[in-house]
Amino acid sequence: MSDRISLADGNDVTSQLPPPTAAELAGTLTQPLAEGEHTVAVKVFDRAGNQAVIRPHVFTVDTVPPVVVIEVPHDGDFLGDGQQLIRIAYSDPNGDAPDGTIDPASVKVTVDGVDKDGKAVHSEWTGKFDGKDYPVTGNPNEDARSYKKIDDHTLEFTSKKDGKAGVTGKVVLAADGKSRTVTTTVTDSSGKKTTSVAVYDKQ
Repeated sequence: MSDRISLADGNDVTSQLPPPTAAELAGTLTQPLAEGEHTVAVKVFDRAGNQAVIRPHVFTVDTVPPVVVIEVPHDGDFLGDGQQLIRIAYSDPNGDAPDGTIDPASVKVTVDGVDKDGKAVHSEWTGKFDGKDYPVTGNPNEDARSYKKIDDHTLEFTSKKDGKAGVTGKVVLAADGKSRTVTTTVTDSSGKKTTSVAVYDKQ
C-alpha cells in the first residue's frame, strides 16, 4: 500500500508523519497549520495500482478565543434584589458566522457569585433561543429556563422550578441599541405576582 496526504493549499504533508503501518498512517504534523479553513485529501493505492476513492475532509483551525463582556451586573454593584438580570455579550471574530455571532447551542453560561448570606453560588445554563426548556444546574430557585426570540429586538424568557414557572419576562432592545428594557414577573409560592421594569444603558 502507498499513501499520500495533501492539504488544499498544495502542501504534501506525508513526510511530516511517521511511516505508515499495515493498517494506518497516523501522527501529529511537525509544522503547525495556519488559522482558517483547510482541506485534507488522501490518496491510497494498492500494489495493482488501484486507488481508493474518498471524499476530502474540511476542517478549521481556530486558536483565537471568543470575546466576552459581562454587561450586567456591573463590577462592584450592590444589588438589593436577588432576582437580577444577568447579561453577557459574546462574539467570535474567527467563528463560523460571518458577522461574528455565536450559535447559542454552543454557548454555556456560567454564573458565579455570593448570595446574601455570603455563600458562594454557581449556576450553569446551555440552550437555544427556541422557546424550549433547557436545564439549569446550581440554582436552587430554578431547574429549567427557556428563551424565545420574538424579533431582532425582543426576547422572552421563563424560569421554572419543578415544572412551574416562577419568573417570566421580556427583554426589549431599543432601536438605537443603546439601552434595554427588562420586564420581569415573579410568582411566589402563594401565586402572588410581582412585576418590575428596569432599563439598562449600554456601557
